[in-house]
Amino acid sequence: MPWVTDKFRQLPPPGPAWGGSLMGTSIVSRLLVEMELHFAAAVFAAIACFILVVLVFGFARYRHPSFGRTTMAEWSMFFIGILALGAALSGLTDEGVYRLIGFWIGAPTTAITWGIQLSRFDGDPRFTWGLPLVGPMISASVAGWLARDYGQLYHVLGTVFFLMSLLTAVPTFIRVYWAAWHGKVDLSGPLSATAWVPLGVIGQSTTAMQILYPGPFSIYYGRVALLFAIPLGLYAMAKFYPNVARWVDYSPAWWSCTFPPGTVSMGGHQMALVSGQHWLDVVALTVPLLLLVHWSLCSARFLSWVFEGRREQARNQSLPSAR
Repeated sequence: MPWVTDKFRQLPPPGPAWGGSLMGTSIVSRLLVEMELHFAAAVFAAIACFILVVLVFGFARYRHPSFGRTTMAEWSMFFIGILALGAALSGLTDEGVYRLIGFWIGAPTTAITWGIQLSRFDGDPRFTWGLPLVGPMISASVAGWLARDYGQLYHVLGTVFFLMSLLTAVPTFIRVYWAAWHGKVDLSGPLSATAWVPLGVIGQSTTAMQILYPGPFSIYYGRVALLFAIPLGLYAMAKFYPNVARWVDYSPAWWSCTFPPGTVSMGGHQMALVSGQHWLDVVALTVPLLLLVHWSLCSARFLSWVFEGRREQARNQSLPSAR
């Protein structure tokens, strides 16, 4: 195919490695529903559905990556993306069945990737170690919503998933931050976007707590968690934005900057609904603007990567005739 340039061949083929794009696009749609921008939410939901189809057929075609201990981050992103898409479609249509389908695909699989990741952490410390450990927290949030429509079993499952994630993801991220403090984490180039990943457990656990156990304790938990989000968000900005300014090479890692800010926004929004604090809701529903900027940056870098590849291909093809 003529559009498959050498630039494209440097990237992983369509498949779970690109699950971050599914996650990020789905949570944009979900938050736009909360902002009552339903047409825009529908557009992003349609894009997310298209991405899911491309990733599924891409994996069927290329069989990459394999399902192994060293690829749990990629697979967990794909399964989290399915959970997020189900939540987005249910939020948009007010039909719980999409959330239910997403849960029974995503919850068991994220539990599997969680267990495999815990069995061994390969290579140098990196923030993507925590991606499979955050997966059950998304399942916990979805289970909380399902408990309202389908019974107490989902509340119990949500609590189990919440504890699975919190008790493993937090220590893991602390370990990685310690390594980063000592300069042992590679945050160069597009990998700098992975500095956003730890915000996922903060935002998603805040959301899950408000849905599963709304009340004074969930509000206190949310306040503490969101306070931690401030310095961690500033750290991620300091690492990521200089590389955006340099327009570093495109890779799936770019999409790591999308989903976590969205979870912080949703967590703050759900906490505002429980606590009745209007000012918090205003702040929380301003964060999607940052998410949209990040999503736009990732999309723009993809398009520019395509353009750069075509320009490079055209230049190489013109060299023989110039001779």
